[in-house]
Amino acid sequence: MIRRGNEGKSPLYRAAVLALGVMLAFNLLSFCVRFAGERSVYLNEYGDLQRWMAAGNYPEVLAMVSRNQAVSAKTRKDTSEFQAVADYYEAASLYRAFQEAGDMKRAARMKERMEKAKQGLITEEFTEAAERIRSRFQVNE
Repeated sequence: MIRRGNEGKSPLYRAAVLALGVMLAFNLLSFCVRFAGERSVYLNEYGDLQRWMAAGNYPEVLAMVSRNQAVSAKTRKDTSEFQAVADYYEAASLYRAFQEAGDMKRAARMKERMEKAKQGLITEEFTEAAERIRSRFQVNE
């Protein structure tokens, strides 16, 4: 018969085993939380988009709408007008860039995109945003 010594009963050994067990449990819990967190996707809801649009931060509205499209987000409220504002902003900024570069053919296409996006703007708040974008990029009628 093999005799075990006192190594299993020493307080130092028990403390080390306890510390390693706690660390292992913490790491396992941390891994599970991270794994579960990667599965959840943050949706840019109506209120988030509304705050950035009210602040006049149209590039952020464009980024948020693009993120929602990338993950096929189903928001609680209809965000189609934000999509139209984002499209309008993108087209207006590209219109200005192409116009300054002297590429009038592409600038004309961007102006068509602006008109198409403008059709999606229904409420006064969104049409005013389109006018602010138009004046920001000095787009003439």
